[in-house]
Amino acid sequence: MRRLFLILTALIAAAFLFLTLEPPRSEEAALARVERLARNTTEAGHWPALSVAYVAPGEVIWAESFGQADIATARAMTPETPMPIGSISKVIIGLTAALEAEDGFDLDAPLADYWPGVPETVAAVTFRQLATHTGGIADTERGYEGAAYAQNTLRHPTALADYLESYLTPEGALFDSTAITAPGTAHAYSNVGAALAAQALGEASGTDFASLSQNRVLEPLGLTQATWDATTLPPNTRATLYRHRDGAFEPLAPYALATWPDGGLNASLNDLATLLAVMMSGGTLDGDRLLPQDAIARQRDISSSGLRNMAPGQGEGLFWAFESLDFPGLTIPVEGHSGGDPGLLTMMYRIGGTNRGFVLMINGYRESDWTLLQGGRLIANLARAARLVR
Repeated sequence: MRRLFLILTALIAAAFLFLTLEPPRSEEAALARVERLARNTTEAGHWPALSVAYVAPGEVIWAESFGQADIATARAMTPETPMPIGSISKVIIGLTAALEAEDGFDLDAPLADYWPGVPETVAAVTFRQLATHTGGIADTERGYEGAAYAQNTLRHPTALADYLESYLTPEGALFDSTAITAPGTAHAYSNVGAALAAQALGEASGTDFASLSQNRVLEPLGLTQATWDATTLPPNTRATLYRHRDGAFEPLAPYALATWPDGGLNASLNDLATLLAVMMSGGTLDGDRLLPQDAIARQRDISSSGLRNMAPGQGEGLFWAFESLDFPGLTIPVEGHSGGDPGLLTMMYRIGGTNRGFVLMINGYRESDWTLLQGGRLIANLARAARLVR
């Protein structure tokens, strides 16, 4: 009798699973499933908060946040809540360069052509090589993981220029000759290379990169919560970042990057959704032109592919990646960027073969296969919604 009960229970569970996982038949139904999954997985404690947006060219279709930006005060996460976005910050470097190129900045000139004080070890590297992660600069454990992060502060005590000099010059305390190889021969993702690219842009323009990108990108796009300097945000507005330990989420102490252009931008869900919508439309938002179409095309142009260490089908624009998200039994081609740092995970992608994209932002997560599966389900349903567009 017990055996029959177990069999019936298993059959009922299987039937329920089938009904639950039956593919939605319209974009609206798929998005409704995404909303339910986002709400349910947040309530189940997979992450403190999750923000998700669904985007079309020049239009933000849907943006919503679930859960708490700060657990201790029960402050809700909203689409306007800023948080660090990790390596999606690099998209701003690439877009700033694409706009500067409209005014004559040479993406393919050696850094030494416009930066007299550039470290000799990277003088022959070009901006395009840095932006496509082919500049021959590796992130070392001691120099990057050990020195680029500062804890218990929102501003790193080492200036970017000083950090780069220490990392890239033979006399520098962080120098490692094995971390610098011939540019243009292999693909190697480099955070230090991204920071160098931002510094080079500032040197070429005669100003600092933070001001340059603010004037060229953040303000024209109306990214109202976006800032490189978290100390300028009003108190109790920024999302707290968390780690999961011993069955609970613990707040992380604030931290800052010496290489802040590679991952230090704070922005909201609405900011990233706007950025993606403009990238997908070639520079427009809600019918208004905000950026030149040629600049957007320049950033999205695949400048490197097929090099050593690059996966089949992988390509790089100016800090704009063409790649795949791989899950068991499912591969989703995408273009855009993602970010990951202690206490955060972000994604900003156009879904390949469609005219839809998505943004995901999480301020902490449980490190478990089940949590990974829930994240995969969210993304799979976002991709399904995109492919159901009529």
